[in-house]
Amino acid sequence: MSFSIYAPSHVESATSYEIKEPSNINQTDIPAVLINYFNDKGSYVFGVREMKNGSDINHENTVFDVKNNTRKSEVVKKKFSFVPRGELVSINGNKAWYEGYIGKNATGGTLKWLDSGTYIELDTTELSRSSLINIAKSMKKIE
Repeated sequence: MSFSIYAPSHVESATSYEIKEPSNINQTDIPAVLINYFNDKGSYVFGVREMKNGSDINHENTVFDVKNNTRKSEVVKKKFSFVPRGELVSINGNKAWYEGYIGKNATGGTLKWLDSGTYIELDTTELSRSSLINIAKSMKKIE
């Protein structure tokens, strides 16, 4: 694997998790990791996405033509590069950026940072800013 994996020891109300990526655990080249955490009712609490900063990712572009009722999609390979945006916070000595979701009665947000070349993103629609930061601070490298 070309990047380090981190896992939280503090998961708020989450009682289970699902590994979404990689979809095949026997893959030898894993481009990214996505783990979603759920509460005891099966509702989404938060997600963790990790990948090597600067890695190649596939991005699907889809164009809909409503007039002709057609859709055209293409997959484009792009180089991922973390762009800091939002409120600056500190996570275990690393600069991180929190962006709260916007809208009427919006809750949650995203928290993004780099640790030893690994891009880490936490996402929630349920938890507060402080809860997300506490989860982030509990993230430790899996050896």
